[in-house]
Amino acid sequence: MTPDDSWSNRWRAGANASLGWDATLPGSGAGAKSLGQELAASDAFAHCQVTKVFQAVCFRAPISSADQATVAAIKASFKSGAIDSSRCSSCPLPPVRASKGAPQ
Repeated sequence: MTPDDSWSNRWRAGANASLGWDATLPGSGAGAKSLGQELAASDAFAHCQVTKVFQAVCFRAPISSADQATVAAIKASFKSGAIDSSRCSSCPLPPVRASKGAPQ
């Protein structure tokens, strides 16, 4: 039986601290909403989401150092709130024309 919906992020210490947990959040809470906020505020989540968008827009993984720099810059904007993830028009990637055979 679960007595309540409280949680504590024990991954903030040890090997999983490298996931980049947000120090402005308490690292514990109650309910799915606060747990989602904890996970979404991590560097690992931001990097994953930005990489997925890069691949969707550019039809390739970010391999080169220029690609990695672009991902890092977009990730910083994403984490700072400068990019509204619900609006595609705020994405700083240049528009990419689909090549023949590329998904539309």
